Parts: sequence; C-alpha cells; structure tokens
Amino acid sequence: MDFPEAFVWWKDRFPGRTFPFECPDCQTVIELRQRVSQRTRACPGCGFKVTIAAIDDQLTQSEPDRLAIIQAAEDERNHWFNVLMNVMKVFAVILGPLASLIGISGGSTGRSRRH
Repeated sequence: MDFPEAFVWWKDRFPGRTFPFECPDCQTVIELRQRVSQRTRACPGCGFKVTIAAIDDQLTQSEPDRLAIIQAAEDERNHWFNVLMNVMKVFAVILGPLASLIGISGGSTGRSRRH
C-alpha cells in the first residue's frame, strides 16, 4: 500500500484538505494537514502520540473503503461512457439513412470543384 498516496487521497476528499485522524484511545478527531511532521503531535483529548505508524494503521483500516469508492467511480464513468456510445449509435442509425435521403455524403464539404 502506498501510504503517502492514500493519505493525500483522503485529505483531498475533506473540506480544508485535512486528514481526519481518529484517536484510537479516545476517538477525538484530529485534523492533520501532513502525514509526516517534525514536531511531536499528541491527541488533545488524551495525549495519545500521533505517529506515522498510527496514521498508517488508520489508512490500512480504511483502505477497503478507499478502493470501493475508487471502483464505484470507475464503474459510474464506464456506465456513462457506454450510455454515450449507445446514443451515438442511435444517431448514426437515424442520421445515416436521413443523410442519404437529402443527398448529403460523408466526405463532401459543400464546395464545388473546378475542372
């Protein structure tokens, strides 16, 4: 698992672009802007040390949710792509015969050639 990528992915989904780290001891939510910090971070509720390992544990637990959201978005995108392709096929079926009825050919630009 790519922890930095997952952290940024979750962070981008929330207002303020912060990662909502939930303290495993007291469930206080701490808004983190960065996964890595030079200073020691602690939960304001109980003093739990917020380490990279603790953040990565939470990312690991939420990875199935992240993958499900990504897959659902891809499925939705594929669905609408297929709908669009079917609409285009319908237009081709309708407009093809109509074009030949009114004398429009596919390669004509409407300009006459001089010989």
